[in-house]
Amino acid sequence: MKIKYILFAVFLLLQINLSAQNLFNKENSLIFTKYLFETHQYEFATTELEKLVFFNKPDDSLKYLLLKSYRLSGQYDKGINRAKKLYNNFEIMPMISAPEYTKLLISADKYSDAWEFLSVNQNLKYDDNIKFSLHINLLEKNWHAANDIYQENKETVQGIEAYESIIFQGMNMKRKSPFLAGTLSTFVPGLGKVYTSWWKDGLLAFMSISISSWQSYKGFQTDGVNSAYGWIFGTVATILYFSNIYGSQKSAKRYNSGNEKKIINKVKYYLDTF
Repeated sequence: MKIKYILFAVFLLLQINLSAQNLFNKENSLIFTKYLFETHQYEFATTELEKLVFFNKPDDSLKYLLLKSYRLSGQYDKGINRAKKLYNNFEIMPMISAPEYTKLLISADKYSDAWEFLSVNQNLKYDDNIKFSLHINLLEKNWHAANDIYQENKETVQGIEAYESIIFQGMNMKRKSPFLAGTLSTFVPGLGKVYTSWWKDGLLAFMSISISSWQSYKGFQTDGVNSAYGWIFGTVATILYFSNIYGSQKSAKRYNSGNEKKIINKVKYYLDTF
């Protein structure tokens, strides 16, 4: 009887072991990884893919998925460093992984590294190289350079037509002059803010400076140059006046930056379209 129980226990352990091996084999791990991608659990996917890459080192499709999971999880620097360990020679990084590595560099704002990679890699498709070149130029706000690339390749490279409107917006973006904004507020307090579309701030600045100046004038008119009231409000008015000039210049820069950011966000959105 005891021998039967021992044999049954051994058989049961073997079955559990075989089931576990089947659960964690490559095919099932890929199914689980696909589920993690579909549910946007990219950080967990990196862990699962690290195991797969470790046991299947020659498989470039797994390396590609690993790099992609690092990018989609926002771990750009980790993904870049991992790529450097997976591929010693970037010149011959395979076609399947090269685009994803470029996307990692772009996502990490490492544009100079991305340009260098595009110039040395031998396996990146010509169309992808053109798209990435266009993309990086737009992110660097080189609107005219991006337009040159677009015009030269719009008839031959598929998938870049979506950038036409973005390039047009960049080249024709409305800008406000910080110098003009400051000058306007020098002559009429708050007018520079109105010029940069911050009319409420402009009105507030005009009223604050006007009231302070009036109070200072009334103080000096009543008590002369020794009026503490006049000096206090005069100092306040002076500080507000020069702050308003400086603030108007900053408003112009903020206006320009806001318009540029809207365009850049559209560019970043298209990174996953190729």
